[in-house]
Amino acid sequence: MRPGEWARLVAVFAIVFAAVSVSGVVISGVFMPQPPSEQPTSPGVLAPERNLAPTPVEAGSIEVNGTTSQQTILIDAAHQNTQVRDRAQVLTDVLTSNGHQVSYYNPENKIGQFENRVSEVDAIVIIAPTQRYTQAERTALNDFVNEGGRVVLFTEPKRTSVNLFGEVTTRVRTESILTSYAISAGTGYLYNLNGNVGTFQTIAATSASNQRLAENVENVTLYTSTSLTVGDEATPVLETQPTTNSSTLRSNASYTVAARHGNVVVVGDSEFLTEQNYRKGDNEELVGNLIEFLLNTD
Repeated sequence: MRPGEWARLVAVFAIVFAAVSVSGVVISGVFMPQPPSEQPTSPGVLAPERNLAPTPVEAGSIEVNGTTSQQTILIDAAHQNTQVRDRAQVLTDVLTSNGHQVSYYNPENKIGQFENRVSEVDAIVIIAPTQRYTQAERTALNDFVNEGGRVVLFTEPKRTSVNLFGEVTTRVRTESILTSYAISAGTGYLYNLNGNVGTFQTIAATSASNQRLAENVENVTLYTSTSLTVGDEATPVLETQPTTNSSTLRSNASYTVAARHGNVVVVGDSEFLTEQNYRKGDNEELVGNLIEFLLNTD
């Protein structure tokens, strides 16, 4: 490449980098959102000890109560799911250590395969699919649920990454799946400037009902959660502190971040599942409750 071409390439990179840096921080090519500018500067940003939520203790282990015969759990990895192997590893380890089988759904040719696979399993885990389910897949999933199969779906806010050509937004596509279950997921992220757990997007949540799913869950730490809207036929399971805000709704409220509709549970975050996060606070209790729900021992 001639010197003039190198100079033009460097200039383009500098312009893109400068434009992105105006509204966020670039770390390894990922656009990290900053606290919304319309919010007043929180004292906790400058002096975190003044108003941060208590730091969750990293302790405990996941216990699965109840007895059940061996079951097969299918983990969807065929819909461009976000970091599915990393997010599902703890679930996989606990399930297999308790004598159950875990299978990943990721065929080279998906046509007709999902409908066949769901008939062979007892429960399904869906983690942040960024590719829409087809009509045939949605029908198969609904039939599976109506026949007693259980589904846990983890969603998350839309994310923005950056390359030399600009910003690329990735959105989780759960809307067509959730329409049958009186639950809808937002696209914005939740944050708390006055009661977060270290960073403004790391928020605390607690039980919102007497559901078995919320048992012993008083201090869950979520890392990039979106809000859920719950209809009359569904039940909130977890909610945030009332000082929590939304990047899209722009108001403080206790947002629902986990909900149940019959045999389906939806959670607004998946990062709490990872090896480095599941021991924080009561996260391991929540993971254990979700596993018991999948195994139908709740």
